[in-house]
Amino acid sequence: MAQQQLAEEPDPFDGVVIPSKPQILIDIQAAGTDTEKVIELIEQDTGISASVLKTINSPYFGLRVNVSSIQKAVLLLGIDSVISIVRSLALRSNLNTGPDVNMEEYWDSSMDVAKAAGSIATQTKICNRDTAYTLGLFHNCGIPILIQKYSNFLDIVKQAYADEKLGVLKVERNATKLDHAYVGYKLCKLWNLSDKLCQAIRYHHHGKSFFKEKKISDEIKILGAVLMFAEHVAEVHRTLGGQDQDYVWDDIAPTVLEILGLNEENYQNIKEYILDTVYS
Repeated sequence: MAQQQLAEEPDPFDGVVIPSKPQILIDIQAAGTDTEKVIELIEQDTGISASVLKTINSPYFGLRVNVSSIQKAVLLLGIDSVISIVRSLALRSNLNTGPDVNMEEYWDSSMDVAKAAGSIATQTKICNRDTAYTLGLFHNCGIPILIQKYSNFLDIVKQAYADEKLGVLKVERNATKLDHAYVGYKLCKLWNLSDKLCQAIRYHHHGKSFFKEKKISDEIKILGAVLMFAEHVAEVHRTLGGQDQDYVWDDIAPTVLEILGLNEENYQNIKEYILDTVYS
């Protein structure tokens, strides 16, 4: 009798395409600390340049003058802020899910989380605003990547947010053997984002165990806490999860506020400021 060979375990990443780092980000990284070269690179791409200026002139940045050049943008906001905006634009243009899936709500949610995270960083002075802003933009980037393979993945996300017992990651893994946090981490590593930012994205849905893990640095835990606070304020549980109740926040709120050094009054004041000012 012929011996049957064991079937190989299918690779969960088969059919999942993580886009390569865009050329403009490669060129900016190669320019290093040469600010003039970075400005030149951005200005050479007229589409990116126009979108950067449109973003910078939005109410979030609170500038009292109209910015009409990348040079002026760098002068007013600093090179790191401008590069953060370029990254966000590159992310959106490189995560194409096709015409059959409406992703506007996803992108609006990511921008809301980025704005909230940047505002929390500014108000608490607990981490760099540009880092927090980038974290907010990239934190859910695994979702559009997984939609390329699983066209119903947004429905899976809704099921995940609805499951108070299992939690987001376990529901996603049960359905796909992957989760959006880990896939997003893989993209961020490929795009050479800082390790602390990559780790915060990787573990941001691990709940209280993330914040209690001794092997994870305090700096990464702070970024994770800023992100989870921002997700709560931006109501990701409602916009992407389709839920009235934020089960994720209910579980981790005391831990997050302790890490950020906030009491209930501080928390409410920051939340109200973002809702009334940043989102206005």
